Amino acid sequence: MSTCGFGGKGWYIKIAIMSLLSCGSSYGYELIERLEGVGIRLDEGSTGTLYKTLRELEKEEYLCSIWKKSHLGPRRRKYSITEKGKEEIRKEVKRLKEIKGFIDEIIKNCKEVNKGVF
Repeated sequence: MSTCGFGGKGWYIKIAIMSLLSCGSSYGYELIERLEGVGIRLDEGSTGTLYKTLRELEKEEYLCSIWKKSHLGPRRRKYSITEKGKEEIRKEVKRLKEIKGFIDEIIKNCKEVNKGVF
């Protein structure tokens, strides 16, 4: 996956978005709330960046969207993860687990070297 790779800026946001959508479809604004619910706060004014990211993920066929009528006002776009997106999130989770293992080992080594500091 080109945009979710670990060298890309914001890769963790993309993984988080796909992870949340794997639990159920959502509108953009709801995604912001769901991201905050898992501890990811977007900077003020980053709403446009979120929608740009959603469009990128949709272009890469990791997400799809449909327009829905809203009784509150204009139509809204509802996003869902695709099968391709689910497969990609499985790969990314595997990578995250590997990275977590490396980080855990580094922390363990630091604790041993700096006993009493941590």
